[in-house]
Amino acid sequence: MSALLVFAVGQIMSNPGQWYIKNQMYSTRVFNGLVANSMLGKKPVAPAAAKRTQFKAVAPLLPKLLASKFEAGKREQAERLFVSHLNLYRETARKDGFPADDLAYALEYFVVNNYHLAKDLMGTGGMITMPQERAIYRQFQGLLAGNAAATKLTDREKQQATEMLAIGFGMNYSVFQSGAKEQARASARQGVEKLVGAPLEKMLFTETGIEL
Repeated sequence: MSALLVFAVGQIMSNPGQWYIKNQMYSTRVFNGLVANSMLGKKPVAPAAAKRTQFKAVAPLLPKLLASKFEAGKREQAERLFVSHLNLYRETARKDGFPADDLAYALEYFVVNNYHLAKDLMGTGGMITMPQERAIYRQFQGLLAGNAAATKLTDREKQQATEMLAIGFGMNYSVFQSGAKEQARASARQGVEKLVGAPLEKMLFTETGIEL
């Protein structure tokens, strides 16, 4: 595994919320609202409220900023890597019929795909089903729509948060593909558990969403 991946994963996934807060690339309001409320809401989300999680996207915000943390000779490579993670995120959203410019989907993407990685379910029959994914997406819509601080996030803050989550999973996936599967699984587990606020073993994925 390349030194670039080792450094990036160690920085980003050891504590995704605090890492971005420290680097002023992620609004504290999101993590204060989400991590402190680990039990996800299950109330139906009104269409108007659901749209609050969406945003008008501009050109990618984080790849160049993240890459600037690396040594000069590694910045271009790092930026390409981060852009590739955003491309994977957008392609997955398109393929599965989700809106990419939506923080609720980014949270669903981060949790579901890191869960698959942590439990070694990629490409198996044990993966979370699409109806279950859509239920989780609606849960995050409700959680964000019901959080006063989250509803005040600007489009830019939502996009930064979305890119953080996409890159967070992307780093783990890159490490997994590089052959360091145990490290990738451990990092994926840590990311999900810190965000949801419970051990993986206590998470049940159903067609009503995540149950703890």
